[in-house]
Amino acid sequence: MNLISKKPDFDVKLGLKHYLPSLIDLIQGEFAWSSLNKLWNKQHIENLKKFEGEGSLTLRVTLLSLTALADKIKDENSIRFLNFMDSVFKNLAIHLDFEERKIIKSNLFDLLIYYNDFLNYLGEFFVLNCLLTTGAYKLIKSECNLKKGKVSIDFNLLHLKSNKNVYIEVINIEITEKHLTDNLTLEKHLRGKLESKLIAKDKSGLDYTLIPVLWTVSTENNENLFKTISFFEETKFSIDRVHVPYVYHRFNYNDEPIERFSSILECYKM
Repeated sequence: MNLISKKPDFDVKLGLKHYLPSLIDLIQGEFAWSSLNKLWNKQHIENLKKFEGEGSLTLRVTLLSLTALADKIKDENSIRFLNFMDSVFKNLAIHLDFEERKIIKSNLFDLLIYYNDFLNYLGEFFVLNCLLTTGAYKLIKSECNLKKGKVSIDFNLLHLKSNKNVYIEVINIEITEKHLTDNLTLEKHLRGKLESKLIAKDKSGLDYTLIPVLWTVSTENNENLFKTISFFEETKFSIDRVHVPYVYHRFNYNDEPIERFSSILECYKM
């Protein structure tokens, strides 16, 4: 059976319109939608060729696959996560002016590319939203460096009260069951990721803060998340120049589903 006889015809904007309208609204001016469509179509053909050749194919979740799960089979977890994402982009639209929206246009493009792990880029927007919501910062630049060609840092913010530049690098770290067998294993995993990132980003020549976003693989009753929270409570794990980690977590309060993205310290109060 030839799976690639029919040319794919992805429309990324249309695919996102129902569940992530605020992401589309956030985009200021012209945007490379046609380029995104071509990238998605090209990757789809490559995936089908690989499937035909090998008989199997493992794919990471993408934004469009999440919207498909929400739309086609009404997957509750996908719908909740998409709704939360949309609320973040809606809030960003409130706190970003015209010029700031233009700054993050390339970040949004990277988020939407099919073959990128979108959580790596989503974590950046979640952190940026937390910082801007405080009202203490203004976005100056993204992917900033001292000289062209040097290693870049994710965001340059202006701290309004002190009128000082603040540089923020976000690192997204996946935590699975294999990292949670004991505290030593998780510490080794975190320390390795964080210290490697510090070494790499020190080449930027900028004085920055590294903010980790921890993505715990969903399990029944959020077991992996609670194990991660317990690790930080028990060990007081910290590294110089590394901010307290942020996490995405969901829970029910008075039988109502609640979604949050916050410092792991706030989870202690759950």
